[in-house]
Amino acid sequence: MKDLLSSTVMSSLEIAELTGKRHDHVMFDIRKMLEELGNLTPDFSGVRKVRGKEYECFNLPKRETLILVSGYSTELRAKIIDRWQLLEKNKKGLVELMEIDKELPCIPKERWGQKATDEETGLILDYMFS
Repeated sequence: MKDLLSSTVMSSLEIAELTGKRHDHVMFDIRKMLEELGNLTPDFSGVRKVRGKEYECFNLPKRETLILVSGYSTELRAKIIDRWQLLEKNKKGLVELMEIDKELPCIPKERWGQKATDEETGLILDYMFS
């Protein structure tokens, strides 16, 4: 289980989207953080394809993500922490469809209360963070 959780990462693109910051600013913040940590951390750089276009990004594990956002506002830190909790629950197979007040057009009502598939979890997270 530890190996499964340790492979969970959050991309700089997702951090930018959740915090409302520009991606290039998040990349700058990450580079600065890694430099201040003395580059004692593994290389987290990568490339993400979004709508057919490749973007340089960082894929940070939980520790580095939380170090990064500790300098952000309380509201932004809360968004990141909430997202990490959902990522961890999903990795453990605990995310279930919840009965919510608003109807989700992408999730049939008869699926509520059942264990979410990976695809359904993605749709729910997209809805929650859009």
